[in-house]
Amino acid sequence: MSTNPNYIMSHALFDQLSDVYGFNDHNGNTYMEHITIVRSDLSEDIKEQILLCKTPEEALNIMSENEIEYTHDCVDG
Repeated sequence: MSTNPNYIMSHALFDQLSDVYGFNDHNGNTYMEHITIVRSDLSEDIKEQILLCKTPEEALNIMSENEIEYTHDCVDG
């Protein structure tokens, strides 16, 4: 479990863990779904924009463009 509230696992790690039975049931079937699940603080508008993205890079760009902080480092500090 991450100690950093801005943590979103990397796309590569998400892809690797998607092969683990049951992972997608709790973490989303796509990386974009995953972002909206782990970052429940996002507005509905931002979540919708992210879910419409075709690539993980596009989804993370929406986060950056809206000045929403995120990190792939799971430990705070």
